[in-house]
Amino acid sequence: MLDQNQGRLYQIECPLILGDSKCGVNLNDSKYSLSSTILNIIDSHTLIISAQSYPAGWFSNGILSLTHNSTTQSFIIRDHQQTDTTAIIILWDDISGILHSNTSITMTAGCNKSFNQCVSKFNNQANYRGFPHIPGLDILMSFANQNDIMDGGSLFK
Repeated sequence: MLDQNQGRLYQIECPLILGDSKCGVNLNDSKYSLSSTILNIIDSHTLIISAQSYPAGWFSNGILSLTHNSTTQSFIIRDHQQTDTTAIIILWDDISGILHSNTSITMTAGCNKSFNQCVSKFNNQANYRGFPHIPGLDILMSFANQNDIMDGGSLFK
């Protein structure tokens, strides 16, 4: 009972998990999900897959999943770089001995928790739960200027 969240944290980033019921994004939609095959493994964190039609970075912060012997393993995608017919996927975790060429995988798009990405990538601004207009830490380093309008209005013009 004492370890339960009470209220909300005021932060710029969205606290929701992409695809959960409060977020509302359907990660099964083909815009946000890709089934593919590993073509080559470059090193312990980098692999090449067959992929088309996704802009670079689309799967960054997303999830790469594979099912082997009825066990699903998931890895967080650090970076996604796109070429014409292939994608270079860089993972946070070491994949030595886990992933192999010709393995079938599924990837879901990632979210950086910003309001701009929520609008431009997911068209989901109605469900954004962050506070994008909170002044950043740089406001602490600023100083008063008599030409500034201090009427309690928005700092964002």
